[in-house]
Parts: sequence; structure tokens; C-alpha cells
Amino acid sequence: MRAKASFLTLLSALALSACNVGDTTSKTTIDGVEVDLNDTAESCFNPILGEKGTTYSIAYDRVKDGIHYGISTETSKVLNRDDWGDSKILTVNDAGQAAMTYKNYDSSDVMILKSYATVLPSGDVFNKINLEPTGLIYLFSHARGQEGDLGAVSVVQEDTGNTIQTRYLNYKYVGKEYMTVNGHRTLTCRIDTYGPVVINGYTHDYRNSIWYGVGNGLELKKTKSLDGEQEVSYQAVTAKLNGIDI
Repeated sequence: MRAKASFLTLLSALALSACNVGDTTSKTTIDGVEVDLNDTAESCFNPILGEKGTTYSIAYDRVKDGIHYGISTETSKVLNRDDWGDSKILTVNDAGQAAMTYKNYDSSDVMILKSYATVLPSGDVFNKINLEPTGLIYLFSHARGQEGDLGAVSVVQEDTGNTIQTRYLNYKYVGKEYMTVNGHRTLTCRIDTYGPVVINGYTHDYRNSIWYGVGNGLELKKTKSLDGEQEVSYQAVTAKLNGIDI
């Protein structure tokens, strides 16, 4: 319910700022945090990424603790989009490993991550994981600094019905940052996801950051850590959307 309350608070703040004709500032306070109403991540939301037939390829530099582990290229294609707007996206890396991701790109700047799975060399989907009850729902219209509540999300193995972990996460649009992709400076929107994750009865501190490209929505950088120990981070060196360099 907190996400809904925050969204209503944001609408109220927008209405108030519109009424204050003589006030040129776009900053206000939502849930005790100063936010900038003129800076959202909407420019990093791209519904094309959910359209059937869309392809994108990203070559990532893999880094951990300052050590480079080489370049890994991931190529993705939207195989299908159903009547509910859920897209099935196949991603294959240059080692031949494949995964299926199920996302929904709403036309109103909402992205929902619903499920993911491993794809076997035979093409069969294996070990599908569902994020219940509704997935991870991100509003790209949130103002910079505003926190969104993802609620309690159960990570459930579809074939057994077993709950692998439960996540109690929040997310925040941190702001825009530059990075170098395809040899030129590219602007991105950084969104952090964080909070406790319960695994086998033990609570862990989960943190994840993704930098989405302005104008294309591609994940140009991603990092993840559990209990402060960071896994290998991925930063794009080159990227293409529908065969064209971003």
C-alpha cells in the first residue's frame, strides 16, 4: 500500500507545483525525502523492448574488485507478446547459455518483471521461477529520490511450487549518470533496488543497481550484492537495438 500512497502523494505534489505559478523550483518533499519533480526516469523507459521481434545485443565488460574478467556478449529477442502485454524474451550469451525472461512493458511507463527461467540446448524451458503475486513493478515516472515499495515478493519454483526466497524490497530512481558506450558518452538513468531477502529462514541484505539508457531503455550497467559482497558487475562496451548502434 505504501507505493500507492507515495504515488498519490506525488500527484498531489505535482498539482500543487502547477498552482504555484510564481514558484520556479521543482523540488518538494515526499515521504520525508526531497525529490525533483522535473527529473524522472521516463526517458529511460522504452516499450519497444516488449514488442515481438525486437532484438538487442550488448557486450559487457565484467568487473569485480577492479579486476576485469573479459567481455561477455548477450543477445536478446522478444519471441512473443500475449494479449495481456506479457513479453517472452530469449537471451543467449556468447558461451551458449540461454535464459528466458517474462516482462510486461506498460504504455504508462511501468515495467514489470514477472518470471525468468533457464533454457536448455534442446530449447526446452527449465526451472522457471515466478515472482509472486504480481512480479516486481517499477514506475519510471517516479521523481528522482522518490522511493517505491515493491512489497513482499515470493520467488517460487513453478514446477514444485516451493518458495525459494521472499523479498521485501524498495526501489529508487537515483538520477542520471554518464558512461561510455560505443565509444561515446551515453546518458543513463540509475535505479537502485534494495532491502531484506529471506532465504532458508535467514535474512540477507540485497542490493541491485541498473543503469538504463536514455532513449533506448537498455540495461547498460548492472551490479548486485548480497550482505555487502558484490558479484561481478556488468558494464556495456557496445550496444545495438534492432541492429543499430545506440
